[in-house]
Amino acid sequence: MLGPLTNPAGATSQLIGVYDPKLTEMFAGVLRNLGTQRAFIVHGADGLDEATVTAETRVSELKDGLISTYNLDPLELFGETYPAADLKGRDAEANARITTEVLSGQRAGACRQIVVLNAHWPSLPGKGRDDPGRDENSSGVDRQRRRSEEAQGSGRAEQQLRVSS
Repeated sequence: MLGPLTNPAGATSQLIGVYDPKLTEMFAGVLRNLGTQRAFIVHGADGLDEATVTAETRVSELKDGLISTYNLDPLELFGETYPAADLKGRDAEANARITTEVLSGQRAGACRQIVVLNAHWPSLPGKGRDDPGRDENSSGVDRQRRRSEEAQGSGRAEQQLRVSS
């Protein structure tokens, strides 16, 4: 848990997942004390330590020195929730295939949506309760999905797979 808090890159904006919903506000407070300007500390109600697509996500948002905590419902973003079983991994070979399919745009559904949600969180408009345009979350997700698809079309997803192999 210390890694994200002591980020040597000096990030001023972060998305951090925690294993316990009771930690979201505490982490936001620590980040505020460390000088972070904007942060989203998240915990999925399904037990995931990230924003989730199967249930609500508890979010403690740090913005301009203030911390606000709220729940984000995947219905607001995607118009649906997904069964937790859709995210369950299998053996290494199957997981590698799922990862490749998600990154290449060949897989839709829960695995794809959770990657879009977490990878593009910082660029989604209207994440915070007080942000103008909060009701435009779904268009932000759609915009980020299109950007991911453009990256796949240009071969950047495959390049990342080769680099990380």
